[in-house]
Amino acid sequence: MRYANYSAAKFDIIYYVPRNKNFMDVLSPAGFLLSLIWILKGKSVPGFLVVLALKCSSFVHVNSGTSGRSKCCSVGLDVPSVLLSNALGERTTLLCLLITCLNGTWVLEQPGSSVFEYYPEWRDFMNALIGTHGLKSVTRANWWMAHYGGQTPKRHYCWSNSPMISALDKGKLHYKAWKNSQASHVQTVRHYQDREGKKRYVGTSKLKGTEFLDTTEL
Repeated sequence: MRYANYSAAKFDIIYYVPRNKNFMDVLSPAGFLLSLIWILKGKSVPGFLVVLALKCSSFVHVNSGTSGRSKCCSVGLDVPSVLLSNALGERTTLLCLLITCLNGTWVLEQPGSSVFEYYPEWRDFMNALIGTHGLKSVTRANWWMAHYGGQTPKRHYCWSNSPMISALDKGKLHYKAWKNSQASHVQTVRHYQDREGKKRYVGTSKLKGTEFLDTTEL
């Protein structure tokens, strides 16, 4: 954003330099307060934008054996990792609500298999916006990471209170052409059969790297 001459601030839990509590962690009092402060600063900037990439590890299908999440039960099991992710999702929803009240624009991004969009508090927020401002008040967009230089096809989606995010969808992925390119030579999952002969899969060390792009074409 700064390269495009926009005023911007970036926050991520990995930017934290160890001191006391992680002030980049939205789940910490300092981190949540810092998020609120910077969003409130956006009130003075017409049309300010906040992009939120909620940590997805507990919401995606590959983790469903541990989390117990599904579209019908997005809250998941009563285990520490799931409870922390639920709290993070609820705070993220609150931040989107604040941005909406300040006439800002928010974008929430998730991998294609994430069931966060079925989480009760998020659904209540979506229903409240639609009930107040109509169906066009929120937009859902899908895209392939391969269209943006990603090493894997990897389907993603996002929700926003702006219809402009529809431009992220570049349409159908021509898989055969992409498969023959050098970009496709990354194995993110390993398939196997368990002792009972049931087909299963597990993420490889390459999976986390698909969060990032080498190039971005918007």
